[in-house]
Amino acid sequence: MTNVARLQFCDNVTFSLHMAIIGVACIIKHLIAESIAMTSLSLLAAAIVLVGQPITSVPGPDMKITELREVAYEELMDGQTEAAVSVIEAELAERPGDPALLINLGSAYLRQGRAAEAATLFQQAADSRVRYDLELADGRWMDSRRAAKLAQVNAGGRMLLASR
Repeated sequence: MTNVARLQFCDNVTFSLHMAIIGVACIIKHLIAESIAMTSLSLLAAAIVLVGQPITSVPGPDMKITELREVAYEELMDGQTEAAVSVIEAELAERPGDPALLINLGSAYLRQGRAAEAATLFQQAADSRVRYDLELADGRWMDSRRAAKLAQVNAGGRMLLASR
């Protein structure tokens, strides 16, 4: 399984305005490329008229992108700690500083009795510039920094795992 990063995108009105501006720029570029003799003022007036047209938009649902990544969740849930460590360390080479990987590697290290190393990894995840929502093993969604801090607190008890 993998962690999930959820990203928000602009609403339909913002997107429509952006597309209108791009359209005006394309028209102006085309007119210039075709060597149509228009003065700068005429081009500006045409652009103002085009941008000034009413734009209708119906609000739609928020668009979200879910990105799935390998974080050795299945290995950890199956008790395959050594395999999980191998998978996570290989993934960290590709994505250094990834909070979900740091949290799960810290959890694996706890299982191996490497509490000091686990604490360092949890702190790195909490301090990471990378930040996104994680789905935890219990189905809750949580900000990666908050999840790392919770992992630090729970280091003596139950483990916190990012499922994807």
